[in-house]
Amino acid sequence: TDVLQRPWATPVLATTEDGLAADAFPDAAFPPGVEPGGVTRWLQPPGDLGEKLEGIVRRGLEGSDVVICVGADSPGRPQSRLEEALAALRGGGAEAVLGPTEDGGYDILGLRCCPEGLLAELPWSQPTTFEATLGRFEERGMKVTVLDRWWDVDEIEDLHRLQALLQGAGARRAPATAAA
Repeated sequence: TDVLQRPWATPVLATTEDGLAADAFPDAAFPPGVEPGGVTRWLQPPGDLGEKLEGIVRRGLEGSDVVICVGADSPGRPQSRLEEALAALRGGGAEAVLGPTEDGGYDILGLRCCPEGLLAELPWSQPTTFEATLGRFEERGMKVTVLDRWWDVDEIEDLHRLQALLQGAGARRAPATAAA
């Protein structure tokens, strides 16, 4: 998906290492049209995945009305999935968007606000991650939009599925992954 074709999107690479060299990721790891040297890199704050996500989301919300985080383990995700998340956040009245995955997690987290502790102490990387996160948002009284279920790559069977997706025209959806 060409990030530059979405003027609402600013790619940010949230890393776990401070001072990560500009060439630490191969050019092929970036979407078409994205100059690797031009991608902003933010150091993830310390803590579990929830604390890291909260820190990145809050930082993003300092300069934007919405933040959409995407999992890197879902190559081939349709652009329409991101557009649906944005539409829900900007025009659909949602305060949060979750894109559930078949394994019980999610590949998209979109937020208009991120109160302290919103993602704290959730069961990360578990079959209950999506349900627990949705429950947390609902407990906080947030209006949530849930996208259709998608999939990510965690097991060998998922790699076979990804290979099938990337055959032929599917390679355009994740050209760097197809090239690998």
